[in-house]
Amino acid sequence: MQDLQNRIDSLEAAMETDRKKTIRLQIINHELDILRKDLLKSNQKLKKEKRDVDELEKKNMKSLFTEILGDKEEQLERERQEYLQEVLHHNSLIDEIETLKYEEKILKENLSKDRLKIERELKNVMSLKEKQLKGSPQYKKQLLKFDAQLHKLHYRLVNIEEAIEQGRFLRDKLKSVFSKLKQVKKWGPYKMHGKGRYSSYNKKTYIDKANREAVIANVFIKKFDKELKDVFPDLDMNLSMEYFENFLDQFYDNLITDWMIQRKLDNAVHNISTMEDKMQRILMTLEKEKESVNKEQSNIESEKAAYIKSNP
Repeated sequence: MQDLQNRIDSLEAAMETDRKKTIRLQIINHELDILRKDLLKSNQKLKKEKRDVDELEKKNMKSLFTEILGDKEEQLERERQEYLQEVLHHNSLIDEIETLKYEEKILKENLSKDRLKIERELKNVMSLKEKQLKGSPQYKKQLLKFDAQLHKLHYRLVNIEEAIEQGRFLRDKLKSVFSKLKQVKKWGPYKMHGKGRYSSYNKKTYIDKANREAVIANVFIKKFDKELKDVFPDLDMNLSMEYFENFLDQFYDNLITDWMIQRKLDNAVHNISTMEDKMQRILMTLEKEKESVNKEQSNIESEKAAYIKSNP
Protein backbone atom coordinates (compact mmCIF):
# COMPACT_ATOMS: atom_id res chain seq x y z
CA MET A 1 0.00 0.00 0.00
CA GLN A 2 2.86 2.39 0.84
CA ASP A 3 4.42 1.79 -2.58
CA LEU A 4 1.15 2.86 -4.20
CA GLN A 5 1.04 6.00 -2.07
CA ASN A 6 4.63 6.87 -2.96
CA ARG A 7 3.80 6.47 -6.65
CA ILE A 8 0.71 8.68 -6.25
CA ASP A 9 2.81 11.38 -4.57
CA SER A 10 5.42 11.20 -7.33
CA LEU A 11 2.87 11.44 -10.15
CA GLU A 12 1.00 14.29 -8.48
CA ALA A 13 4.25 16.20 -7.99
CA ALA A 14 5.01 15.83 -11.72
CA MET A 15 1.52 17.04 -12.63
CA GLU A 16 1.76 20.01 -10.25
CA THR A 17 5.07 21.04 -11.81
CA ASP A 18 3.50 20.88 -15.26
CA ARG A 19 0.50 22.85 -14.03
CA LYS A 20 2.75 25.67 -12.78
CA LYS A 21 4.67 25.70 -16.06
CA THR A 22 1.41 25.90 -18.00
CA ILE A 23 0.23 28.85 -15.89
CA ARG A 24 3.57 30.60 -16.43
CA LEU A 25 3.27 30.04 -20.19
CA GLN A 26 -0.17 31.65 -20.16
CA ILE A 27 1.23 34.66 -18.30
CA ILE A 28 4.12 34.92 -20.77
CA ASN A 29 1.74 34.84 -23.73
CA HIS A 30 -0.32 37.62 -22.17
CA GLU A 31 2.78 39.72 -21.45
CA LEU A 32 4.10 39.17 -24.98
CA ASP A 33 0.82 40.38 -26.46
CA ILE A 34 1.06 43.59 -24.44
CA LEU A 35 4.74 44.13 -25.28
CA ARG A 36 4.16 43.59 -29.00
CA LYS A 37 1.42 46.21 -28.98
CA ASP A 38 3.73 48.59 -27.09
CA LEU A 39 6.49 47.90 -29.60
CA LEU A 40 4.17 48.75 -32.48
CA LYS A 41 3.30 52.07 -30.82
CA SER A 42 6.99 52.69 -30.13
CA ASN A 43 7.86 52.10 -33.80
CA GLN A 44 5.34 54.73 -34.82
CA LYS A 45 6.58 57.19 -32.21
CA LEU A 46 10.20 56.53 -33.16
CA LYS A 47 9.49 57.41 -36.79
CA LYS A 48 7.77 60.62 -35.72
CA GLU A 49 10.65 61.68 -33.44
CA LYS A 50 13.14 60.94 -36.24
CA ARG A 51 11.13 63.05 -38.68
CA ASP A 52 11.08 65.94 -36.19
CA VAL A 53 14.88 65.81 -35.85
CA ASP A 54 15.41 65.56 -39.62
CA GLU A 55 13.11 68.50 -40.34
CA LEU A 56 14.93 70.74 -37.89
CA GLU A 57 18.35 69.74 -39.25
CA LYS A 58 17.21 70.60 -42.81
CA LYS A 59 16.23 74.19 -41.98
CA ASN A 60 18.25 76.65 -44.12
CA MET A 61 19.86 79.98 -43.19
CA LYS A 62 16.84 81.98 -44.26
CA SER A 63 14.55 80.16 -41.87
CA LEU A 64 17.20 80.51 -39.18
CA PHE A 65 17.23 84.32 -39.45
CA THR A 66 13.45 84.44 -39.27
CA GLU A 67 13.63 82.83 -35.83
CA ILE A 68 15.12 84.17 -32.64
CA LEU A 69 18.77 83.17 -32.48
CA GLY A 70 19.32 80.06 -30.40
CA ASP A 71 15.74 78.79 -30.66
CA LYS A 72 16.52 76.31 -33.43
CA GLU A 73 19.49 74.78 -31.63
CA GLU A 74 17.54 74.44 -28.39
CA GLN A 75 14.60 72.87 -30.18
CA LEU A 76 16.90 70.54 -32.12
CA GLU A 77 18.61 69.44 -28.92
CA ARG A 78 15.24 68.80 -27.29
CA GLU A 79 14.03 66.75 -30.28
CA ARG A 80 17.27 64.74 -30.26
CA GLN A 81 16.81 63.94 -26.57
CA GLU A 82 13.23 62.82 -27.14
CA TYR A 83 14.35 60.68 -30.05
CA LEU A 84 17.13 59.12 -27.93
CA GLN A 85 14.70 58.37 -25.11
CA GLU A 86 12.34 56.64 -27.53
CA VAL A 87 15.22 54.63 -29.02
CA LEU A 88 16.18 53.41 -25.55
CA HIS A 89 12.55 52.56 -24.74
CA HIS A 90 12.19 50.77 -28.07
CA ASN A 91 15.33 48.71 -27.47
CA SER A 92 14.23 47.80 -23.94
CA LEU A 93 10.93 46.47 -25.34
CA ILE A 94 12.82 44.31 -27.85
CA ASP A 95 15.11 42.97 -25.11
CA GLU A 96 12.13 42.14 -22.87
CA ILE A 97 10.32 40.37 -25.70
CA GLU A 98 13.40 38.30 -26.53
CA THR A 99 13.87 37.35 -22.86
CA LEU A 100 10.26 36.20 -22.54
CA LYS A 101 10.43 34.28 -25.83
CA TYR A 102 13.52 32.45 -24.57
CA GLU A 103 11.77 31.57 -21.30
CA GLU A 104 8.74 30.41 -23.30
CA LYS A 105 10.96 28.15 -25.42
CA ILE A 106 12.61 26.57 -22.35
CA LEU A 107 9.26 25.98 -20.61
CA LYS A 108 7.75 24.33 -23.68
CA GLU A 109 10.76 22.05 -24.02
CA ASN A 110 10.51 21.03 -20.35
CA LEU A 111 6.77 20.42 -20.26
CA SER A 112 6.07 16.75 -19.84
CA LYS A 113 5.57 15.20 -23.25
CA ASP A 114 3.84 12.29 -21.53
CA ARG A 115 1.33 14.33 -19.54
CA LEU A 116 -1.64 12.24 -20.69
CA LYS A 117 0.31 9.11 -19.84
CA ILE A 118 0.99 10.47 -16.33
CA GLU A 119 -2.71 11.30 -15.86
CA ARG A 120 -3.74 7.80 -16.96
CA GLU A 121 -1.16 6.18 -14.68
CA LEU A 122 -2.28 8.30 -11.73
CA LYS A 123 -5.90 7.30 -12.36
CA ASN A 124 -4.92 3.61 -12.50
CA VAL A 125 -2.82 3.82 -9.32
CA MET A 126 -5.67 5.62 -7.52
CA SER A 127 -8.08 2.89 -8.65
CA LEU A 128 -5.75 0.20 -7.32
CA LYS A 129 -5.48 1.91 -3.97
CA GLU A 130 -9.25 2.46 -3.83
CA LYS A 131 -9.79 -1.24 -4.53
CA GLN A 132 -7.44 -2.19 -1.71
CA LEU A 133 -9.13 0.24 0.70
CA LYS A 134 -12.56 -1.18 -0.18
CA GLY A 135 -11.27 -4.54 0.98
CA SER A 136 -11.20 -3.11 4.48
CA PRO A 137 -14.54 -2.52 6.29
CA GLN A 138 -12.93 0.51 7.90
CA TYR A 139 -12.82 2.41 4.59
CA LYS A 140 -15.36 0.61 2.40
CA LYS A 141 -18.47 2.36 3.78
CA GLN A 142 -17.17 5.89 3.13
CA LEU A 143 -15.91 5.03 -0.36
CA LEU A 144 -19.25 3.48 -1.31
CA LYS A 145 -20.94 6.64 -0.03
CA PHE A 146 -18.78 8.73 -2.36
CA ASP A 147 -19.66 6.40 -5.26
CA ALA A 148 -23.39 6.66 -4.55
CA GLN A 149 -23.23 10.46 -4.46
CA LEU A 150 -21.28 10.61 -7.74
CA HIS A 151 -23.66 8.15 -9.43
CA LYS A 152 -26.66 10.25 -8.39
CA LEU A 153 -25.04 13.45 -9.69
CA HIS A 154 -24.05 11.76 -12.95
CA TYR A 155 -27.65 10.62 -13.52
CA ARG A 156 -28.94 14.14 -12.78
CA LEU A 157 -26.39 15.64 -15.17
CA VAL A 158 -27.53 13.28 -17.95
CA ASN A 159 -31.16 14.35 -17.39
CA ILE A 160 -30.22 18.03 -17.43
CA GLU A 161 -28.26 17.68 -20.68
CA GLU A 162 -31.13 15.78 -22.32
CA ALA A 163 -33.58 18.49 -21.20
CA ILE A 164 -31.30 21.23 -22.57
CA GLU A 165 -31.01 19.44 -25.92
CA GLN A 166 -34.80 19.04 -26.22
CA GLY A 167 -35.36 22.61 -25.01
CA ARG A 168 -33.02 24.11 -27.60
CA PHE A 169 -34.75 22.21 -30.38
CA LEU A 170 -38.16 23.37 -29.15
CA ARG A 171 -36.97 26.97 -28.83
CA ASP A 172 -35.75 26.90 -32.45
CA LYS A 173 -39.12 25.54 -33.62
CA LEU A 174 -40.97 28.28 -31.77
CA LYS A 175 -38.69 30.85 -33.40
CA SER A 176 -39.50 29.37 -36.79
CA VAL A 177 -43.27 29.52 -36.17
CA PHE A 178 -42.94 33.09 -34.89
CA SER A 179 -40.92 34.11 -37.96
CA LYS A 180 -43.51 32.71 -40.39
CA LEU A 181 -46.44 34.34 -38.60
CA LYS A 182 -44.58 37.66 -38.56
CA GLN A 183 -44.14 37.30 -42.31
CA VAL A 184 -47.91 36.89 -42.74
CA LYS A 185 -48.50 39.98 -40.59
CA LYS A 186 -46.22 41.99 -42.88
CA TRP A 187 -48.65 41.48 -45.75
CA GLY A 188 -50.92 44.12 -44.26
CA PRO A 189 -54.68 44.48 -44.89
CA TYR A 190 -54.35 44.82 -48.67
CA LYS A 191 -52.41 41.60 -49.23
CA MET A 192 -54.29 39.82 -46.46
CA HIS A 193 -57.56 40.28 -48.36
CA GLY A 194 -56.01 39.86 -51.79
CA LYS A 195 -57.74 37.55 -54.25
CA GLY A 196 -56.58 35.39 -57.09
CA ARG A 197 -54.78 32.07 -57.50
CA TYR A 198 -51.32 33.43 -56.68
CA SER A 199 -52.52 35.32 -53.59
CA SER A 200 -54.27 32.23 -52.20
CA TYR A 201 -51.26 30.02 -52.97
CA ASN A 202 -48.93 32.48 -51.21
CA LYS A 203 -51.13 32.51 -48.11
CA LYS A 204 -51.44 28.73 -48.07
CA THR A 205 -47.67 28.31 -48.40
CA TYR A 206 -46.89 30.38 -45.31
CA ILE A 207 -49.71 28.88 -43.28
CA ASP A 208 -48.71 25.34 -44.27
CA LYS A 209 -45.13 26.01 -43.17
CA ALA A 210 -46.24 27.56 -39.88
CA ASN A 211 -48.64 24.68 -39.31
CA ARG A 212 -45.92 22.03 -39.86
CA GLU A 213 -43.57 23.80 -37.47
CA ALA A 214 -46.37 24.16 -34.89
CA VAL A 215 -47.19 20.44 -35.02
CA ILE A 216 -43.51 19.54 -34.52
CA ALA A 217 -43.25 22.09 -31.69
CA ASN A 218 -46.31 20.60 -29.99
CA VAL A 219 -44.72 17.12 -30.05
CA PHE A 220 -41.52 18.48 -28.55
CA ILE A 221 -43.38 20.41 -25.86
CA LYS A 222 -44.59 17.05 -24.53
CA LYS A 223 -41.11 15.51 -24.80
CA PHE A 224 -39.49 18.53 -23.19
CA ASP A 225 -42.07 18.50 -20.39
CA LYS A 226 -41.09 14.89 -19.62
CA GLU A 227 -37.35 15.65 -19.66
CA LEU A 228 -37.89 18.72 -17.47
CA LYS A 229 -39.87 16.75 -14.88
CA ASP A 230 -36.89 14.38 -14.56
CA VAL A 231 -34.85 17.38 -13.43
CA PHE A 232 -37.51 19.45 -11.63
CA PRO A 233 -40.42 17.12 -10.72
CA ASP A 234 -42.60 19.93 -9.30
CA LEU A 235 -42.13 22.41 -12.16
CA ASP A 236 -45.17 23.20 -14.32
CA MET A 237 -44.10 24.51 -17.73
CA ASN A 238 -47.59 25.71 -18.64
CA LEU A 239 -46.75 25.63 -22.35
CA SER A 240 -49.53 24.64 -24.74
CA MET A 241 -49.97 24.83 -28.52
CA GLU A 242 -53.71 24.07 -28.33
CA TYR A 243 -54.77 27.71 -28.79
CA PHE A 244 -52.31 28.13 -31.61
CA GLU A 245 -53.42 24.96 -33.40
CA ASN A 246 -57.09 26.03 -33.23
CA PHE A 247 -56.12 29.36 -34.68
CA LEU A 248 -54.24 27.70 -37.55
CA ASP A 249 -57.21 25.49 -38.46
CA GLN A 250 -59.51 28.48 -38.71
CA PHE A 251 -56.83 30.57 -40.37
CA TYR A 252 -56.28 27.96 -43.06
CA ASP A 253 -60.00 27.35 -43.69
CA ASN A 254 -60.89 31.01 -44.04
CA LEU A 255 -57.72 32.11 -45.82
CA ILE A 256 -57.88 35.37 -43.90
CA THR A 257 -61.22 36.65 -45.15
CA ASP A 258 -62.20 39.00 -42.32
CA TRP A 259 -60.71 41.30 -39.68
CA MET A 260 -61.42 38.84 -36.85
CA ILE A 261 -58.77 36.51 -38.25
CA GLN A 262 -56.31 39.42 -38.31
CA ARG A 263 -56.96 39.97 -34.60
CA LYS A 264 -56.45 36.27 -33.89
CA LEU A 265 -53.21 36.42 -35.83
CA ASP A 266 -52.00 39.18 -33.49
CA ASN A 267 -52.92 37.04 -30.49
CA ALA A 268 -51.17 33.98 -31.93
CA VAL A 269 -47.96 35.94 -32.62
CA HIS A 270 -48.02 37.30 -29.07
CA ASN A 271 -48.67 33.82 -27.66
CA ILE A 272 -45.74 32.26 -29.53
CA SER A 273 -43.45 35.15 -28.53
CA THR A 274 -44.40 34.66 -24.86
CA MET A 275 -43.75 30.91 -25.10
CA GLU A 276 -40.37 31.56 -26.72
CA ASP A 277 -39.36 33.94 -23.89
CA LYS A 278 -40.43 31.41 -21.28
CA MET A 279 -38.44 28.69 -23.04
CA GLN A 280 -35.35 30.89 -22.93
CA ARG A 281 -35.76 31.43 -19.17
CA ILE A 282 -36.19 27.68 -18.60
CA LEU A 283 -33.02 26.96 -20.59
CA MET A 284 -31.09 29.51 -18.53
CA THR A 285 -32.33 27.79 -15.35
CA LEU A 286 -31.18 24.42 -16.70
CA GLU A 287 -27.74 25.78 -17.61
CA LYS A 288 -27.32 27.17 -14.08
CA GLU A 289 -28.41 23.85 -12.60
CA LYS A 290 -25.90 22.04 -14.83
CA GLU A 291 -23.13 24.35 -13.64
CA SER A 292 -24.13 23.73 -10.01
CA VAL A 293 -24.18 19.92 -10.45
CA ASN A 294 -20.80 19.96 -12.21
CA LYS A 295 -19.32 21.95 -9.33
CA GLU A 296 -20.80 19.60 -6.72
CA GLN A 297 -19.54 16.58 -8.66
CA SER A 298 -16.04 18.06 -8.85
CA ASN A 299 -16.03 18.76 -5.10
CA ILE A 300 -17.05 15.20 -4.22
CA GLU A 301 -14.44 13.75 -6.59
CA SER A 302 -11.81 15.91 -4.87
CA GLU A 303 -13.03 14.76 -1.43
CA LYS A 304 -12.90 11.13 -2.52
CA ALA A 305 -9.39 11.50 -3.97
CA ALA A 306 -8.20 13.21 -0.78
CA TYR A 307 -9.75 10.42 1.32
CA ILE A 308 -8.00 7.72 -0.73
CA LYS A 309 -4.62 9.50 -0.53
CA SER A 310 -4.86 10.27 3.19
CA ASN A 311 -5.48 6.68 4.28
CA PRO A 312 -2.72 4.05 4.37
